[in-house]
Amino acid sequence: MHRVSKLKLAEVTPYLVCKLCNGYFIDPCTAQDCLHTFCKTCIVKHLYQHCTCPICDVVIHKTRPLEMIRHDQTIQDLVYKLVPGVFGKEMERRREFYSDHPDPDVNGEGNSEERGEVKDDREILAEDDSISMALVHSPKLMCFIQMNL
Repeated sequence: MHRVSKLKLAEVTPYLVCKLCNGYFIDPCTAQDCLHTFCKTCIVKHLYQHCTCPICDVVIHKTRPLEMIRHDQTIQDLVYKLVPGVFGKEMERRREFYSDHPDPDVNGEGNSEERGEVKDDREILAEDDSISMALVHSPKLMCFIQMNL
């Protein structure tokens, strides 16, 4: 039988924060080899100068490290659902960026969410959706989060 308990945001925040910028994940990307997750802009900036994970120093890829990170929509949805206001503020920032940079080459790319054109009331998960999180200890990886929606 599963025990249901309510967690405070402070208890899950360490798993929703980028270790490079200390902010909540925005466009999270996960390194395929070590499974550490960072904001897309943070890890891209890091990988221009280093080819290793900033947490564990595992080589992500010697010549093309950007090809070895993957966008993690599940973590993004969790951040948007669990942290009030993050989604609305991020969409506002994106709309502001694209209005300040009307370059057709920039504006033509990406979907409506990437351009900030999604309304603040977007439902990331339904109110009655349950979120299941499990912390699993691994000797190789100090802590691995398995999340099921």
